[in-house]
Amino acid sequence: MSIYRNHLPIMGASGAQSTGYEIEQSIRFNDGDSAYMHRTPSGAGNRRTFTYSLWFKLGDMATSQRMLLSVRNSDTTRDNIIFNQGSSGDFRIYFDARVSGSAHTQLEPARAFRDPAAWYHLIVAVDTTSETEANRVKFYINGIQETNFSTTNYPGLNQQFQVNNTDKHSIGRFEYSSVSGYWDGYLAEIHLIDGYAYGPEYFGEFNSSNIWIPKEYTESYGTNGFKIDGRDSSDLGDDESGNGNDFTTSGLAAHDQVLDSPTNNFNTLNALYETHAMTLSEGNLEGEGSNATYRRINGTQSVTSGKWYFEGYIVKTTVNNPTFGWVLTEPEDWDNYVQPGSGAHEAAVMAAATGQTHVGKVYVNANLSSSYTSTTAAGDIFGIAIDFDNLGFYVHKNGTYYNSGDPTSGSSKTGSLDASGLEANEYTPALGCQDSNSSAYLNFGQDGTFGGLTSAGGNSDSNGIGNFKYSVPSGYLALCSKNLYKAGG
Repeated sequence: MSIYRNHLPIMGASGAQSTGYEIEQSIRFNDGDSAYMHRTPSGAGNRRTFTYSLWFKLGDMATSQRMLLSVRNSDTTRDNIIFNQGSSGDFRIYFDARVSGSAHTQLEPARAFRDPAAWYHLIVAVDTTSETEANRVKFYINGIQETNFSTTNYPGLNQQFQVNNTDKHSIGRFEYSSVSGYWDGYLAEIHLIDGYAYGPEYFGEFNSSNIWIPKEYTESYGTNGFKIDGRDSSDLGDDESGNGNDFTTSGLAAHDQVLDSPTNNFNTLNALYETHAMTLSEGNLEGEGSNATYRRINGTQSVTSGKWYFEGYIVKTTVNNPTFGWVLTEPEDWDNYVQPGSGAHEAAVMAAATGQTHVGKVYVNANLSSSYTSTTAAGDIFGIAIDFDNLGFYVHKNGTYYNSGDPTSGSSKTGSLDASGLEANEYTPALGCQDSNSSAYLNFGQDGTFGGLTSAGGNSDSNGIGNFKYSVPSGYLALCSKNLYKAGG
């Protein structure tokens, strides 16, 4: 699995530092909210030539079929660009277009998408006026044209699609008589270009590290074209192209505008983690237990040095309570390292319980470090400031640090780290939960509302990045690609 680190070039598709054009937000689609947006054009545009371009980041990978664009005239006449899990188990992009039940276009690039840590850029460029069959539909992923297909059925010459027709256009769900296929994850910079089949040079460029990054699209959109970027949290479907082709949203709210974007990629919980046995939601920021014993899930980004801060909101807690902290990215024994703080060199704050008496506990290096008698309940927010340079960490509950800790002083630590753990290992945030009565929502700076559970605090880190409920100690940073590049030199 790919993990972003602060001492190596970022792996995966994107999320690097920008060399110019900034995308400041994305729209989070949570499939549990049946989130999507839709528009029905009042008049037809060019149905033979168009371009669909967007950036996406994967959420929970338990859903087998998710829709990036669905245009429906009827159940038998429709166009779908699907993120689909095939019989091989791999997730792939699939373009399926039908008229009266007969498929005139079926194309599936052989590339598999497996990385929930990365931002990907997709372009589908259509021009059925081309005499060359293979030029009638082109796929580009991160600036490179796809030429290897597992399914190949190109449209005929001058074939018309439902895209740009006067049919319902939906982003984020499969338009069918039995609705399904809701997108789960993040979308950014969604463009439809009516009347033009454009390549990647219109939407992005390779930076000096040969990483594909966005650039501003400045050409025409045509009649039914649009640009949806979510910059207005009160109107996430607002068309910014100048055409006024606004989308109506359903299942989306202001808190679904998040700071995670293709030009600043934030840490999330890693859906590929082998033994997590946890239900993920809200863009892989909320986890709920689904096992009789504790299981944990690690983050997608890791560090070996520096000062970092994140917060956790207790969503559900009874006898079995969520645990979160920092752990080794690759413990020696996956099966026994089921809870943050349960392994050597690991630190965790635990909203622990004995019977029905809730107690705040801190574990480090597999041992109980401290126990605090303040009650813990759903709605409490814990903050963890960890200092890998001075081998200490500090924990606050609702803004008050345990042990009168001061993260900026280097003293009064909630707990100390074992230096030997830093010599050959990387650390990543982690969440542990037990059964469905145990759940928490983690914020690494991309969503200060914790999915709308509370109002945002509006607090950023020392680089002016992020949105946290409580003040970030001076010198501490949000875990995201911009800060990782700065920390890694």
